[in-house]
Parts: sequence; structure tokens; C-alpha cells
Amino acid sequence: MNVGLDDLIASLRRLGIQSTIEPVPSIALGAFEVTPMELASAYAVLDNDGQKPFLLTLKEVVSERGEIKERRHVDLVSVATPAKSYLVTNLLEGAVDRGTGKVIRSMGIDFPCAGKTGTTSDYIDSWFAGYTTDLVVVVWVGYDDNRPTNLTGAQGAARVWARFFQRILPWIHPEPFRIPPGVVQRIVCAESGRLATNSCTQKRLEFFLSDLVPQELCPIHKK
Repeated sequence: MNVGLDDLIASLRRLGIQSTIEPVPSIALGAFEVTPMELASAYAVLDNDGQKPFLLTLKEVVSERGEIKERRHVDLVSVATPAKSYLVTNLLEGAVDRGTGKVIRSMGIDFPCAGKTGTTSDYIDSWFAGYTTDLVVVVWVGYDDNRPTNLTGAQGAARVWARFFQRILPWIHPEPFRIPPGVVQRIVCAESGRLATNSCTQKRLEFFLSDLVPQELCPIHKK
């Protein structure tokens, strides 16, 4: 709420979300409808260092002899910094490794990827949006008449996503996400979230914008 609903909606518009969004607090929970194409546009920004691509349904036309008859180039516009985009990607890597998206790890997806599940009220929609360094894929599972699927995002869409990537893996080359300039790493106390001291028993590595690095040492384990 400190960011402001109008600013939040403006950010969503820059990412490519054009559906109706009411300025109510529940939008922080994703309480508005989007199309799979809009969600793909938003996630593509994260996967392209803050550059939003103009999405195409047809990139090129090739003849039966392999001749390129027509080719359309993807236009990009900058809507976020590489550093901020990476921080979100890092969070979504955590969702895959430790959160609701970890089901894809249990299915054998061991390459670097980031993503998030989505489950709507009454289990009507099951979502998973995820990406590697070379591909964004959004999966929606649901019925046209809005019957409940009885599936969470992890039970439905995430499994479809994992199976799809298992099939196409020979043709893609996922690599670790690049840490851009403007992002720094610090070891923090898992309990306080402040910079870890030698007395902290639970520590973790976190990423920060270089101009927003925490300066305070852990107040719980100062001694």
C-alpha cells in the first residue's frame, strides 16, 4: 500500500497488462483477470533484462525448400532496469526451488528456471508462468464455463509446464540467470533480515540493489 495503487497499476500497464484493473487493495494478491498472452508479456520483461518485446504469433514464413519468404523482427522497449528485473527473477527462482513451484523439481527439471504458480478461488483456474534464459511459457488449465478444476497451480499447470520442457529440452540451452550491474550480494540473518554477524546461526545469501544495501547488523545476534 505504501507504493500506491495507481503506481502499481501503471507498472502493470508498462509490463503489458491491458485488462481491466480496479484500484483496490486486493490487486496485491492478483485479484484481477489477465489473459495468458498478457502474462507472457509481463514475464518476458523479466527474462529480457527489463525489455518488453512486441509479441508475435508469426515470426517468419519459410518455403518447403527452406527459403525465408517473410520475417518479422521483434521490437523491444525498455520498461524496467536489468537490476530490478533480476531481483524479481531471483525471487521466482526461489519459488521454484523452495515454494509452490518446487513440484517441477520433483519431476526432473534440474536446469535454471524461475516461475510462479497461481490458483484462483474455488480452484477454477490453475496457472503456472515460468521461464529459462531462452524461453517463457505460460500454462493455464481451466474450463470455458468456469467449472472448478479442483487443481492448484502446482497440481495442474506446473506439471504441464514441466512435461513441455522435458520434451523440448534437446532444442533449448538454459543457462544460469546473469547478475547484472547494480545488484550486489550480502549474507543476512534469516531471522532478522539484517546483515549477519558471526553469532547468527541461520544465514542466507540475498541480492540487493546496490543503492539499497542494508547497513544495520542483526540486532538479535549482536553479541
